[in-house]
Amino acid sequence: MRYKANKKVCTFLLVLAINTNVIAAEQATINVNTVTYADVAFYPEHSTAAEVIAINDSKVSAEISAVVTSINHDTGDEVSAGEIVIALDCRTYELQLKQAKATQDAVAAQYSNAKKLFESAKKLQKQNNISKELYNQREADASRFKAETQGARAAVKNAAIAVEKCN
Repeated sequence: MRYKANKKVCTFLLVLAINTNVIAAEQATINVNTVTYADVAFYPEHSTAAEVIAINDSKVSAEISAVVTSINHDTGDEVSAGEIVIALDCRTYELQLKQAKATQDAVAAQYSNAKKLFESAKKLQKQNNISKELYNQREADASRFKAETQGARAAVKNAAIAVEKCN
């Protein structure tokens, strides 16, 4: 069965449907507030223990105090064993080495003389031509200069090590 629709009735129903949707839309109105991004921005923060080692951070410590005369490499450069990285003004340590060698030579000469005097004192004691006190003095002098010679050798070695550390 077919129904013929009345043009007035259809128009009425269409207007009624549109009005109902408009009324429903007005009742479902949502209020919107605006704010700036800076007011609502969230910046999460995280922290942890860590150590950052810079690629160009090198720590070089000297075993002696001296003025740096030349730097032969930049920070971060690779160097081979034995290569001179930094040269120091070594004049003071070179003078100390010369002084130590001079002291060693002087003490060695005194030790040599003291040994000869002690050998003579031994011969004289066998002949009973020297007092016990003088004999003991010659023996003590020889022992003392022998010890001083060893100390002077050590001072020369120590000064030589300081000179080596200049580079």
